Amino acid sequence: MRAGRSLFFLVTESKRALLVPDHGLFLAFRLPILFREAGYRVDALCEDGECIRSSRYLDRVTCVRSAEDQINHLHECMERGGAWDKLIVVKEAVVRTLARNPERDWIFLWQPGMADPLVQNLLRDKGGIVNAAEAWGFPLPATRICHCREDLTAFAAQINDTLILKPMDSSGGAGISLLPVGAEAPPETLFPLLAQKFIDGQMGVVEMFCAGGQVKGWLASETFVKTNGRFSPSTARKFRHEADLAPIVECLARETRFEGFCGFDWIREKKSGKPYVIEFHPRAPSGFRFGRACGVSFSQMIENWDTRDSNAAVQTQSPGCSVEAYFFTGDLLRCLRHRDWRGLRNWLPGPNRYYDCYWDDPALLVAQFRKVFRRRR
Repeated sequence: MRAGRSLFFLVTESKRALLVPDHGLFLAFRLPILFREAGYRVDALCEDGECIRSSRYLDRVTCVRSAEDQINHLHECMERGGAWDKLIVVKEAVVRTLARNPERDWIFLWQPGMADPLVQNLLRDKGGIVNAAEAWGFPLPATRICHCREDLTAFAAQINDTLILKPMDSSGGAGISLLPVGAEAPPETLFPLLAQKFIDGQMGVVEMFCAGGQVKGWLASETFVKTNGRFSPSTARKFRHEADLAPIVECLARETRFEGFCGFDWIREKKSGKPYVIEFHPRAPSGFRFGRACGVSFSQMIENWDTRDSNAAVQTQSPGCSVEAYFFTGDLLRCLRHRDWRGLRNWLPGPNRYYDCYWDDPALLVAQFRKVFRRRR
């Protein structure tokens, strides 16, 4: 851990947070309102054209041309110090770039866990999960970083089972493919990549809020509708209590010392019922927006971010609580695109139907529809 000045200190009557959002509105659009509820004013550092800049829950918005410009702007602002109490980086590419080059003191003040090389590697790219699982003892399918075709061939022969091939820097399922037993990887396969034994089972996501090496709250959900294909982002999930994931959640919070929202993808093997971690997310997953429907208050966790109480109860879903949640606008557009009229009925008002439309943020809603309309012209 690097010693020295504190990065974040109060300079206004209310606390301030800086948000670096993802492209589009899939992950970050409900974070500003949660921080507002927790007593923060929220600024955003966006790329040009991002819809979230229209949100009424943002105080100040700075727009730049690229992710590289966002990183340069962060360096300039954070080294001056004093503007924000909290930094929330939801754009995964920015998190991973900062983890690859953590030469600035403010990066270690933002994520103190990166003083540990294992944590730094975990945040750097997908391959870091291999050494982390071995050192920390959480369940991971047989996985190897393959630097060339010969590495992949040797690993496939060792496993003698279907493999999943993942680009090291992909997100949202982009570029993921299956390699059946005995098959050769296509000529266009790019290396290095992450090869992982295929687990037949139900996939899901955990969203966590962590501080000081402890988890303050978490949600578990199973994916049951996807945008377009088995490896694409989910558009509907079933949130429910998954008790045997708690030790994994606590382990990752303790070992990474992550500050803020993070999470992981998991899969439950059909034959054994055993859960495995398949990918760590060093940013907010998308399901936190349904916390209130599951009896979990992320705004309360944000308000108590700096409170350290080892005896405080961890917020999570109650056993027996099951919520089917549909993601706006992802699932609505999927229904229209694929003419899924039965699925479209889920968007009609009714009991046990949860979908997070941002009617309370009309300027953001208009900006999103304009973007969709221009894309479809």
